Formats: sequence, structure tokens, C-alpha cells
Amino acid sequence: MQNLWDACLRRLEQELPAQQFNTWIRPLAPESGAPDGWLILSAPNRFVLELVRERFASRIERLAAEACGRELGLRLVLARGAETPARSAPATARPASEPVVQERSRLTRGLSFDSFVTQKAN
Repeated sequence: MQNLWDACLRRLEQELPAQQFNTWIRPLAPESGAPDGWLILSAPNRFVLELVRERFASRIERLAAEACGRELGLRLVLARGAETPARSAPATARPASEPVVQERSRLTRGLSFDSFVTQKAN
């Protein structure tokens, strides 16, 4: 599958602007052990996964079919170990002896609509 993905990468690199290619396509990696007739690509995070699915999946599927000489299915998955809300580390409880610190606002209290003076601009 790596050779097939490398062929797709070369074509996409020619077709896309360098910034788009490096941002969305280069981070994708082929998954080993894909069933016959499938190209499985893993994305580093959900944002890349969804954008590639929406904008580039059909083109990748066509390029893979051309390079392979037969129809292939494309499956986009989230990379193993990628941070997702369901897999994120649980919040640790604060010890009872630790005081709660409330963050103070960085706004200046004297600057409000009540004290706003309307005059000609400088």
C-alpha cells in the first residue's frame, strides 16, 4: 500500500498548491494490513480527517484506482493515539486543601459605557 500511496502523493503534489498539499495531504499515512481492494489512510487529528473527507477523498480514490489499475475503496480513519475528546486524559481532582483561585478580569472597571464620552474624534 505504501507504493500506491506514494504514487498518489506524487500526483497530488503536482495538482495542489504546496501549502494545501503540506497541510492536508502530507500528514496522511497508509494503514498496513488493509483488506484487499481498500486504501486506508490515517489522519493525525479529526480536523484533518474531516477536511480531507470533504475536499479530497474522491480525488484520492480516483488516483488510487488509476495507480492500481482497478477500483479501490478509500477509508479515512483517525490515527491511533490521536487525541480525541473521548480518549483525552481525565481531569484530575484538586486536593481539598488546595484553595480555589478565581481569575481576575483583565478589564479596567473604569472603562465602561457609563463613562464613555461622545465627542469629535481626534
